[in-house]
Amino acid sequence: MATVETSMAKLFVCDTAREIVLTCQQIMGAYGYVAGYDMERYVRDILILPILGGSSAIQKNNIANRLNLPR
Repeated sequence: MATVETSMAKLFVCDTAREIVLTCQQIMGAYGYVAGYDMERYVRDILILPILGGSSAIQKNNIANRLNLPR
């Protein structure tokens, strides 16, 4: 099984997507918070993504355990 690669991919995608969405929200300013704009939904969705897909801490533990890295 490719558990290490899967955990690495999940961690990378969640962190990168979060960084992109929050940067876009900063660029949009107040429009990033208004419920009538898509940006508000994107921010809400991206903040829950790491929890739904397995928390980032769990993904890091999975990677460290599989690669026999010190914790």
